[in-house]
Amino acid sequence: MSTTSTVRRGAVAAVSASALAAGLAVAAPSAAGAAPLAPSSTTATATCSTGTVPDRFEGRPAGLHAGLPTGYWIWHNATGWHLFATHPGTRKVVFSGFVTASDELHATGVRLEHGRGGDRWWIGPRHHTLAFRFTNVGGVDLLRIGADCSSRVAFELFVNGHKVPTDRIHLGAHAVSPTSNPFRAVRVPSASV
Repeated sequence: MSTTSTVRRGAVAAVSASALAAGLAVAAPSAAGAAPLAPSSTTATATCSTGTVPDRFEGRPAGLHAGLPTGYWIWHNATGWHLFATHPGTRKVVFSGFVTASDELHATGVRLEHGRGGDRWWIGPRHHTLAFRFTNVGGVDLLRIGADCSSRVAFELFVNGHKVPTDRIHLGAHAVSPTSNPFRAVRVPSASV
């Protein structure tokens, strides 16, 4: 039971691998269970043999700040994926979920609130699944996720232990909502020259 896994919270720490595996096995989105969003035209932010991320995910939404309506803002740009969470007021709201990638992923806390209960994330033993839990008291929690050139990245998102409705999830610069939760981004193959 003292086996360790990687925990990322700005530093490496020990956590029970069985506890992490149990949490990931119960609720991690499967590639088959996550509804894909149909690709639209794409904007190249990085050269990947797996293609480009669909436009609907590209670009940071304007006007992000603490106190927006309860929800998630997710976008992709040249530095990777970004997951932003906030809510109005100062009551305790727990944001949690899973991000699963077809290739290895890593994460960095860019702006974490460190509210009551703390903010933390875990990378699974094979580095394809990230689990997170943010205790938010009205500030901002922002996580940068590197999934390199993964052909698929899936998200499953919760607020206070309940699957969040799609109208509370905002994707890319235009803040469009996915059609389901979980959902996934599938890279569009690049046209061969």
